[in-house]
Amino acid sequence: MLDDDEPRHFFGPSKDAGFQAEGGAPPPPRIGEPLTREAAESLMAVIGTPQLPDAWKQGLFFAGYQPYGLQQVAGGPCGVLAAVQAFLLRSLLERAHGGLCDVLQVDEKVRQEALVDALCEVLFQNAGDGKKAIVLVPSSSHVAPLETSQLCCLQPHQFATREQLQFYLGRRPYESLLFNPSGCGLALLLYSLVWTRGAESIRDRDADDPKTAVMIGGHGYCTQELVNLMVFGRAYSNVFDGTKRLGSAKEGWYVLQGA
Repeated sequence: MLDDDEPRHFFGPSKDAGFQAEGGAPPPPRIGEPLTREAAESLMAVIGTPQLPDAWKQGLFFAGYQPYGLQQVAGGPCGVLAAVQAFLLRSLLERAHGGLCDVLQVDEKVRQEALVDALCEVLFQNAGDGKKAIVLVPSSSHVAPLETSQLCCLQPHQFATREQLQFYLGRRPYESLLFNPSGCGLALLLYSLVWTRGAESIRDRDADDPKTAVMIGGHGYCTQELVNLMVFGRAYSNVFDGTKRLGSAKEGWYVLQGA
């Protein structure tokens, strides 16, 4: 049995398949109470800024000139978009059985299903260890929760299976919240990733230094911790294999965690 802190593997087919549950819709997610001020501050402390840059105010949507490519409006969230794009392309290739021509000519329905697949991968399979996913949903679609004081409008929607998450992400309100080009889908995905993994787990179990590990660094760009969280479910600070020890038996060891 794998330890809870074993990294998730990037490659390999998912055990869950199919976009819609057989025999009807899965049960709706369990909805919790809105975030308290303390919880909002804890969440933003791990993210690393009291207010997200304006570049993060965009949804997850496709570029008009490229049928399989996600659009980035401004510099900053490229790391998140790149990770989602990677899993999206994997889903498209699996659906096309490796046929590149089918990916280049993908239609709207298939590419949207592949985008949902990608979000399920980063949220449920990776950040949630294949056990859960929590999507933070604002109480109103007109709210743009980009700073700490606005996060108290977010309610956690907890999904117990990947099938359940996959079914509802393609439907309202999740579809309009995440995939609206002018919405806050990227910000909501960021909050949901951290909330699913847990701020305490990121600080105390993933980070080399709990005081400096954040999801957004200088100039509003993604940190390596955020990319690693999306790719294999752990907000580690490094990309080397396994762990490295610095120091000596006499003076003590400092252990760095890698991918």
